[in-house]
Amino acid sequence: MREFTTKELNLFGSFRYGFNDYKTSVAILDENHRNGKENAAIDFESLIAHRFKFDEAIDAYDLIKGGNNCHKCIISGPE
Repeated sequence: MREFTTKELNLFGSFRYGFNDYKTSVAILDENHRNGKENAAIDFESLIAHRFKFDEAIDAYDLIKGGNNCHKCIISGPE
C-alpha cells in the first residue's frame, strides 16, 4: 500500500461486467478477425497463459487455486 500512496497510484477493480462490455468485446474480436491476426488491434492470444482439454479441467482449477500467477486459462469444451 505504501507504494500506491507514495507514487499516488490509483487501483481500479472490477467484480462484474458493466452494461455493454460484452457487446464491445465481441466487436473488438470481430474486427480482429476481419483484419487478420497480424493486423489485430489487440493480440488476445498473448493473454492466454495455459490451455487445457475438457478432461483436464481439474488440473486447470488446481493451477489457478495454487496461486501460480496464472490469470487466463482456456478449458476447451468436450468433443
